Amino acid sequence: MGYDKAAPGTDGIGLDLIKASFSILVKHLLKLYNKCFELNHYPKIWKVAKVTVLKKPNKASYKDVKSYRPISVLNILGKIFEKIIHDRLTWIADKQNWFGVNQHGFSEGRSTETAMHTLENIVEENFKNKVYTSVAFLDISGAFDCTWPPAILAVLAKYNCPNYLISIIENLFENREANIKVNDYIFKYVVSIGCPQGGIISPFLWKILAEQLINSSFQLKFKIIGYADDIALIAMHKILQISIANLKLMCNEVLKNCENVLLEINPLKSILMIFCKQSLTDAAKITISNFEIFPSNSIKFVGFEVDKKLNWKKHIEDKCLSTLRVIHHLKYCLRRT
Repeated sequence: MGYDKAAPGTDGIGLDLIKASFSILVKHLLKLYNKCFELNHYPKIWKVAKVTVLKKPNKASYKDVKSYRPISVLNILGKIFEKIIHDRLTWIADKQNWFGVNQHGFSEGRSTETAMHTLENIVEENFKNKVYTSVAFLDISGAFDCTWPPAILAVLAKYNCPNYLISIIENLFENREANIKVNDYIFKYVVSIGCPQGGIISPFLWKILAEQLINSSFQLKFKIIGYADDIALIAMHKILQISIANLKLMCNEVLKNCENVLLEINPLKSILMIFCKQSLTDAAKITISNFEIFPSNSIKFVGFEVDKKLNWKKHIEDKCLSTLRVIHHLKYCLRRT
């Protein structure tokens, strides 16, 4: 679980110290965690996060607060408890098949590569059959930060999760506190929504909520690909207008699912792409939250740059440029040593 030299939380205790004294602590930790489960109690001190604000890479400007990502560092005893809860939830989810094949994020054996391969295979097959592939790449606004705790608890209950786990997670969401140090001042504020970025259980809790957004069925030829807060809705048809109309139906359904759990789709970051070999002559668009989105020629999806003809030239050029930067940095370090 993590690295021995990972940053400690507000208690100053690192994982290396726990490992070094584990033989002495193990019996006491066992009693402590068993008592927490027995009382459905998540200690307050474990819910105090030390927040570090990091710049998101490759942003044109850092004047916007959304260009930064807050990372929460929690106390190590709380993180161990989170890991125990996470392992129990994962075992139950695997046994009861909580998740479908549409979700590629935070799933064993799945990754950004499997998400991209799924899209690529669909588009390539449609190219052969001269079928239009209309795709809406949707972005969920502040996914982790805007997660509504009652929605997560409702989904856990829907999946027949054991009551003691629901109760302990409910207690985890209560009375959370975040500490941000700016110069010599520490600002404290209460956190009432969201899954802390940096929490061990956060990806899993987001995943069960995201499953509600992408687990839809339609009477048409479609596919949904989910990865974390990125969703790709795919509608296929030999007639472009029908393909676009079907995609609109899918978007409306996902928007309704988002409203049910108090999440929003960001139309400014959502993109429409129509994969086809020929140039489009008919006007095509979709509307999200009264915002019209017209077809784009390229998209960056789960880290891959791709255009409407499935040409990988731009992606390869970007990767080569990124590699050159690393090589030059390594050369600089080598000269110094």
